[in-house]
Amino acid sequence: MDGEDDKKCCGDELIAGPELNGGMRPFVRHTADHQITAGLMGTAKEGQTVNGTELVQLTRIEGERYAVKSLYDDAPRQDRVGPSKIVSNKYRDGWDRIFGEKTVGQA
Repeated sequence: MDGEDDKKCCGDELIAGPELNGGMRPFVRHTADHQITAGLMGTAKEGQTVNGTELVQLTRIEGERYAVKSLYDDAPRQDRVGPSKIVSNKYRDGWDRIFGEKTVGQA
């Protein structure tokens, strides 16, 4: 990529489509690292969970084009593989209480 292409990059932006039933809107997003994604977006409501999603702040550039600032990202990532990590000794110490000390027979 030459330097002129880098100057054309607009950063993290999205273009929103028309409002659908339930207040959702389709969008196409271009991230600062040149990834293109599409999906549905809606307005965050107090008390509503954001599990598996990203919470962003949108600033209108013009028309339906917005600059995107990520506030919280809980979207699943491909670099997250394997089982959940156990993060506390309290969890580890309670393992036997939860699952019991089961004996395993020999074959």
